[in-house]
Amino acid sequence: MNRALKIVLGLLAAVLALVVGLAVAVALLFDTEEFKPLLVQSVEKATGREFRLDGELGLGFFPCCSVRLGHAALGNPPGFAGEGFASVEKADLSIRIWPLLSQRRVEIGVVRLDGLDASLRVGKDGRANWDFEDEGKPSGQDGPADASAPAGMDDFHISGLRIRNGRVSYVDEQAASSWLAEELDLETGALAPGEPFDLRLSTRLADGAGSLTGQLALRASAVLDTDAPQLLLQRPALDFDFSGSAIPARSLKGEVGATEAGLTGGKAAALRFSGLEGTLRAQGLSSPAGDLSASFSAAEGSLGLAADGRLRLPALQAGLEIKGRDIPGGSLLAKASLKDLSADLDAMTGTVGGFDMQLSGLDARLLLKGSGKLGEKGSDLGGSLELEPVSPRKLLAALGEEVPRTADPQALTRLAGTAGWKLGKDALDLSKLDFRLDDTRIAGSLGIRGFDKPLTRFDLQFDQLDADRYLEPDAQKAAGSGKAQAAAGDDDIPVETLRGLRLDGRLAIGKLQVAGTRLDELQATVRADGGRLRLDPLSARLYGGSYRGSIGIDASGPQARIALDQQLDALQVGAALADLYQSDNLSGALSGRVSASGSGNSKQAILASLGGEVALSLADGIYQGTDLWYEISSARARLKREEPPPRPAQPQTPLNALELAGTLDKGVLRSRKLLAEIPHIRLTGSGELSLVANSMDYALQAQVFEAPVLADGRELKDLKGLSIPLRVQGALDEPDVSVDLKQLAGEVATQKLKDRLLKKLGGDDEEPAAATEAGEAAAVQPAEGGEPAAVQPEKPEKPRDILKRGLRDLLKQP
Repeated sequence: MNRALKIVLGLLAAVLALVVGLAVAVALLFDTEEFKPLLVQSVEKATGREFRLDGELGLGFFPCCSVRLGHAALGNPPGFAGEGFASVEKADLSIRIWPLLSQRRVEIGVVRLDGLDASLRVGKDGRANWDFEDEGKPSGQDGPADASAPAGMDDFHISGLRIRNGRVSYVDEQAASSWLAEELDLETGALAPGEPFDLRLSTRLADGAGSLTGQLALRASAVLDTDAPQLLLQRPALDFDFSGSAIPARSLKGEVGATEAGLTGGKAAALRFSGLEGTLRAQGLSSPAGDLSASFSAAEGSLGLAADGRLRLPALQAGLEIKGRDIPGGSLLAKASLKDLSADLDAMTGTVGGFDMQLSGLDARLLLKGSGKLGEKGSDLGGSLELEPVSPRKLLAALGEEVPRTADPQALTRLAGTAGWKLGKDALDLSKLDFRLDDTRIAGSLGIRGFDKPLTRFDLQFDQLDADRYLEPDAQKAAGSGKAQAAAGDDDIPVETLRGLRLDGRLAIGKLQVAGTRLDELQATVRADGGRLRLDPLSARLYGGSYRGSIGIDASGPQARIALDQQLDALQVGAALADLYQSDNLSGALSGRVSASGSGNSKQAILASLGGEVALSLADGIYQGTDLWYEISSARARLKREEPPPRPAQPQTPLNALELAGTLDKGVLRSRKLLAEIPHIRLTGSGELSLVANSMDYALQAQVFEAPVLADGRELKDLKGLSIPLRVQGALDEPDVSVDLKQLAGEVATQKLKDRLLKKLGGDDEEPAAATEAGEAAAVQPAEGGEPAAVQPEKPEKPRDILKRGLRDLLKQP
């Protein structure tokens, strides 16, 4: 507003300079050609600038004195290069002589200016070429004009002002901006102090970048008070029609009006208005609204515009209504109040004492409060916000976004909360978050750094979250049926999304359910930048045990690469399998560590390339569905052609301990160590487990270290010392366990051959050993009378006995 006022004053100064010069010419009644140099000299003295009068100069005397000018131009002040300040192709005015001589009253007819061309400039040093304050003064004269000088003729009357086909350009070298107003037409009624006059203005406006063009039209009834000085506008109305890339629509049209607006000048300028109201219409808007219309109003307001460029707005109340064909309910409502705004328009800085805003519509209501400092290079605003309960589903639909399909139809139906907010230079922060999404409470902080390439920083706490509610129905069903891995196997890794992520934060969830798995006290530190995402450290309690580890994904290259380090301690595997696969086949406390890496842009590709190390152990386990001793005794009965034992009602195999270690290569785990202990048996073996095919194939040896007793009371003494071959193969969740009968038959035959050889070599040496021990004991018993008996000398062994004993010992080796 300060610059606009200076522009108006500058133009008026130029016009008055012309009027003064012409009035002098009429008074002297000299020949026009002889008067031209005097007129040029008078204008240059008054303005301190070069003045050219290239066109004809015409004088008229009936019915009053009149002056007609051809082309005339006024130059720029020193320091401004390029085109002149203002020029006119033709000017015409008349002056009544009698009021001037008798009443010292200036009465001028209609002033007509055709082809006005004004070039307004702000230099790099901040000087404006329309500032006439120190121009035209004698050298060395500073300060205010002499108080003793004549006051001049303040009583004037101008029948009207007509400007046709004008052109005004504005260039600000400091702000590197420019504007151009062409086809400018201005028409007023009679101008006199304190008297109302009609005002009409129209022009075509464009910015220097070519991103905005439009038409402006202003009409009002105005009153000029030269004593104040003040310009009062009654019922001003401004119409505009803009288009261009600077607005997010094909076109923007509107009308703005007020009951009254007053502009005061002087060292302190002020604009006051009341009854402000207006409408906006946007067509082809790049938003869900498509086409929209808006209306706004303000009961009253005032702007203080000091000579130093400071703007003050003590108070403002405004309402806004936005209408669009795609907006639910047809409209959005906003109410705002602002107080104590102070701004330096030259420095583009300011402060605001406080503001309140309410946004209503889209079935949502947001309350925003704040205060702080404003600046072109950065703001420092802060306050609080409150979001009243809203349905995210309805909100997404209203914004034209796709509404996610969720397993739970009631998911995404309620969001509400409060937070503190802070807007700084290239940063936005939300603090003291207290939001509730459906049944989940969210607390903590959230912030964005750098709006061009945003980095999201967060520290969020969730009391509980059932993520399965928000999965698509098919995905949730797959997770619940144990087919989650297979169903998601062909899903692409979102590499493009990962490459655009910039995250730095911490996440804590009290209770989490995802893909059928239940976790407690989840803690994660998340960082992402340059296509690299890392969760480290990552920890949780789950199923009576604990988990800790890290996950890293590098999507910076053509193929994503994943690296993970996972550790489990005392996880109750039975409860985990029941949730993941609805399976109760296996129970026990699982511990172990997995370190692996793989590459690919899909989960299936990563599994197929996975390599690393695996070490697992299971304690106090039970495998349901298979009774290993039943399978062994059944195989034994078939070999001996005996009646098989009865099938147990609830077959199960206790696993006192299990250890597995191996190497992952291309998604296949090859076990270099498999040890297990079940009642009466120690298991050893090796094999493979395929994560890609979801299958396993292990060959085991069950070493019977003591004779088992079956449920029917039979004791299988003949199995003691045997090594029973077992085969475990099939799907991971339901493997098949069987006895290798062919190999078992060989083991039995070998054992029988051992027994026969032992008999040939002297039978089972348990009895001889016992007899020997008894003999040795008898040899050391005391004789009658309490004295020990004499030790009998040991007979030397024969070579044949030594050989037989050695063979027996060899055949007894397992």
